[in-house]
Amino acid sequence: MLQAPLVIDGTTDRVGEWLLPFVTTSESTMANDRSRYPKLTVPTLVLWGARDTVTPVDQGRDIVSLIPGAAWAELPRAGHIPAIEDPSGFDAALLQFLKERR
Repeated sequence: MLQAPLVIDGTTDRVGEWLLPFVTTSESTMANDRSRYPKLTVPTLVLWGARDTVTPVDQGRDIVSLIPGAAWAELPRAGHIPAIEDPSGFDAALLQFLKERR
């Protein structure tokens, strides 16, 4: 489903046009302000796809290290969108996390 649009002529160019400003922005956001992560006080699960070629696994591990008490789940069959690419693995990891915090 996610790869199908890339076979349409011109799609790769359009993705490139969208991606360039997305990855080269110097804009400060809540997500890229590392000082915010240690302030989180809610139970947190950082769930990552091991095959993510957009955002490396090391970045996820870095984020989980910043959040006090955060849990880490890495799905070996998923890429950048674990809930779509491995829904059963995603659901299982999320349900286990919620069960442990009940």
